[in-house]
Amino acid sequence: MKLSRREFSALASSALAVLSARRAFGEPLRVRRNVNALSGAEIEVFRTGLAAMRALPVEDFRSRQYQSNVHGIAGFPDTWPDVPGSDIYWSECRHESQHFLPWHRWYLLYWEEIVRELSGNPNFNAPYWDSVSNGLLPVACRIPADASNPLYNGTRVMSLNNGTAQVSGLDITAMNRTSFLAFAWQEGGIEEMPHNPVHNQVGGEMAVCTTAGLDPLFFMHHVNVDRYWECWLRMGGGRANPGGTLGWIAHTFPFQTLAGPTTAAVANGLRTADLGYTYDACPFEFRFEIPKLRFFYWLRPLFRRPPFPDPPPAWERVWLMSEAFALDGRDMGFVLPRKELDRAKIDMNKPLSVVLQDVVASKLVSQGGFFVEAWLAPDTAKLPQVGLEGAVRIGNFGSFELSVNDMHGKSGHQHDSGVTFDLALPAVKLLEGKADPAVVFVRRGIVDGDGKPIAFDEKAQLFKVGALALVSRVSQQ
Repeated sequence: MKLSRREFSALASSALAVLSARRAFGEPLRVRRNVNALSGAEIEVFRTGLAAMRALPVEDFRSRQYQSNVHGIAGFPDTWPDVPGSDIYWSECRHESQHFLPWHRWYLLYWEEIVRELSGNPNFNAPYWDSVSNGLLPVACRIPADASNPLYNGTRVMSLNNGTAQVSGLDITAMNRTSFLAFAWQEGGIEEMPHNPVHNQVGGEMAVCTTAGLDPLFFMHHVNVDRYWECWLRMGGGRANPGGTLGWIAHTFPFQTLAGPTTAAVANGLRTADLGYTYDACPFEFRFEIPKLRFFYWLRPLFRRPPFPDPPPAWERVWLMSEAFALDGRDMGFVLPRKELDRAKIDMNKPLSVVLQDVVASKLVSQGGFFVEAWLAPDTAKLPQVGLEGAVRIGNFGSFELSVNDMHGKSGHQHDSGVTFDLALPAVKLLEGKADPAVVFVRRGIVDGDGKPIAFDEKAQLFKVGALALVSRVSQQ
């Protein structure tokens, strides 16, 4: 039977009461641990639950496919239109939004409860993969490397699955930020780094928003991101969730759960203890590596009079816009000529962004194994000598970000086309100098056991870009 929105809302309060009552009795907090610290018996419990999920039909909300579709599904709502609840619960993930962290927290909680029930072990707790401190895929997710292992996914980059390579270029410097929005959502926040680069480097189903939930590694990766949120709050120093006066805390999400249809509220899951669990440890290492430019070259593009190719939204002011260009695996500097910047008379007091319009990925991108970092360098002429010394990282992107834009564009969420890098004050200051600044694109990817980059074709085209634009954002939408 298909539930209407009204019926689903009526049942939600009773389901939430069950969850709240479980916490009210003062039961000990469940502890989520590093997957590499689990015993063989604990791994087998995990595999039993996942195998049971895989055996269920998509119509059962506990199934692997249904739970993946809750995060995202290609072609929705045209795909599987007759599955009960699909119009309410599917393609609900929040990416590039203020609710990225709370939505995924509730999603993980209900997924964990399903695995716990189907495993037959009431002591199961979802583990995390700390990819920043250990870039090797967990052994349990690689061996056995066949269908007998529910933790294995053959679509990942092969060298990651066989243990000869590891993800790299990750850091958690976002935790140094004391503002929640800066930590969680804005450029340079925890979603952008390390969340997105892990998706892009693992590749396969993980590299696409609409299939990521089919890979068990997705859930261990997101449990780790949830751990960062809790640990960020524990650090103190003014770190806090947004207050009750903001709409953020009043937001709710629909979920189908073991207790029935539920409305999960941001306000009820601000700390992990509110939901009955905690983590075994918090990260203490804040790694941040400025890459050395390998083979560097730069473009001096022709600039078209904006707007091109399409008029921008009313809340954007386009200052500069380039001709189309292509990105390959080489380190590329995209020069912003000083004379063009001065001629544009840019209002530096308004929020500025670098926007890549009409980004089209090649087949190589879908294979995963890498992501592209974007930097703003103060002086193009000095790049060959000093590299990115004095530059500011403004963001990164890959297959996963492009798939997020594609999926949310179909489901009615507001997202920019292409890729947007919001410029923080340090980056804006670089635009005010006397030299020609440059936007520098650097390919970062998997490395071998010694930390050396895996060989790749540097000249193979990765992305076609319709234009690079420097814009002011009058308001965020």
